[in-house]
Amino acid sequence: METAMRARSILSEEGILFLARSLKQYASAALEDQWLKYKYKLEYGAIAPQPDERLWVDPTVLDYSIPAGGLYGYDRKYPRYGVLDGSWDQHKGAWREWEVWLGLRDRFAENVPWEETTYYQHAVNKIESGESVGYLDGPQTKANFESYLDNLDKLYEDMKHNGYEPSSIIIVHIGRDGEWIVGQGNHRRIIASVIGIESVRVRVKYRHAEWQARRRRFYEADSPDELSDYEAFRSHPDLPEVTPQ
Repeated sequence: METAMRARSILSEEGILFLARSLKQYASAALEDQWLKYKYKLEYGAIAPQPDERLWVDPTVLDYSIPAGGLYGYDRKYPRYGVLDGSWDQHKGAWREWEVWLGLRDRFAENVPWEETTYYQHAVNKIESGESVGYLDGPQTKANFESYLDNLDKLYEDMKHNGYEPSSIIIVHIGRDGEWIVGQGNHRRIIASVIGIESVRVRVKYRHAEWQARRRRFYEADSPDELSDYEAFRSHPDLPEVTPQ
């Protein structure tokens, strides 16, 4: 029903050719998801990755982020979800060092006007000097930047008074050592941390192959004694529970 309604909306707003392209992309994605489900089921059995895996996690453990270029900037084709080897997870960055985090913290934790934050001042200076502010959609103008800040204010007020909306999914990847790496939803993650929200809903898109191997070891273990890393990872939400047989 939802797909049909979306199709009618696209048809009325964009026309038949745009709808045809959209349906082709949708069908291609659905076929790839089915193929990946089959492939991963054969390879991993009960711990096979799923196309829409969702978990509730403490936002304070979402320590890292990764830009799209860091994940996709290699000469390889990435699946829509699943298990990836390679060094992609080493391109992560600690978001608490970002200027945007400092700006949102000053604004929402300290109630500092946007215009008095270093974050605002640096962004406006970049715009006025002809540079791009990477997280800003649309025209690189001061007016558009301030509209973006207004939307952040609204998001903060909504989350503060209504809590975290479960449908607002944060896309995450899991690195080789179990680290949580946000791929999409950085603002929601930061605001949730500022407010003190205890858990947010995330969708796991990619896992590093080394982490998936650890998941397999935990799943196949008959006892915690078989796992040298059990104590270090026992509380990780993405690992199967290990109980003595």
